[in-house]
Amino acid sequence: MNAMNEMNAAEATTAAEAANVTNTGDSTGEDLGHVRRMWHLLEPLHAVLYYAPQAFDQAAALGFAVDERWPAYFAWRAAPLGEAGAGEVTEAFHSFSPRTVERYVPDAWRTAPPAEVLAARLRAVRRAAAHELHVAVPVPVRAGVGVVVPRDLHMA
Repeated sequence: MNAMNEMNAAEATTAAEAANVTNTGDSTGEDLGHVRRMWHLLEPLHAVLYYAPQAFDQAAALGFAVDERWPAYFAWRAAPLGEAGAGEVTEAFHSFSPRTVERYVPDAWRTAPPAEVLAARLRAVRRAAAHELHVAVPVPVRAGVGVVVPRDLHMA
């Protein structure tokens, strides 16, 4: 009976340690709450690309169906990977059904190449920010993945 109590105590300690790891998100016990807080602050900016009307306008201009979310979503999100296949996108995104990715990713690159998607993505975010903030959003010269954004890119 004593051995059983020792085993239960050991299991309880292990469970408590596991709960601590889950709460902090780090196996070292480091508190990563600041990471979660940063995500909460930045996620609304990131989400603009997927929900702003300007993003749907840009997706439609590229030829993506906008009557459902996924065709443009996978293109917007996967474009920085280049012309990645469904398997690569499934591995990179890690939280989508492989069947869903297989349904949308190959068509994304038949609709528009990644460089065009990246340029449209930038236009969508700039236009959404300009609309919400009522200011023009400057774009510095910067080499992206397969695209160079010129300094004089206009809002038009």
